[in-house]
Amino acid sequence: MVQSALASGQGHFSTMHLQTKVGEIMKREQIEGVAEKAAGKAQSAVGRLLGDSQLEAEGAGHQAAGQVTKTYGDALDTVSAFVKEKPVAALAIGAALALVVSRLLRR
Repeated sequence: MVQSALASGQGHFSTMHLQTKVGEIMKREQIEGVAEKAAGKAQSAVGRLLGDSQLEAEGAGHQAAGQVTKTYGDALDTVSAFVKEKPVAALAIGAALALVVSRLLRR
């Protein structure tokens, strides 16, 4: 069962989150990905029922795009959790990446 984090007094008005029954907060990208994937499945099913291969293919495309968006949201969530748990390590990694990028751009 999913309940709105805003309705329960959690979260901010500027960011969309949903709280699942296990207490995890879903980021906006994760929600959008799940919604687009579900819409794509429905579109594919309608295309199959109507015998419209183009509609079915568009639905498959929406499913794939939804999966990519959800995976992006999952990655953001993982990085965010890492930064909250280990801020010094995250800062060191960021500095090392900045150094590598600056060296590569000098060439």
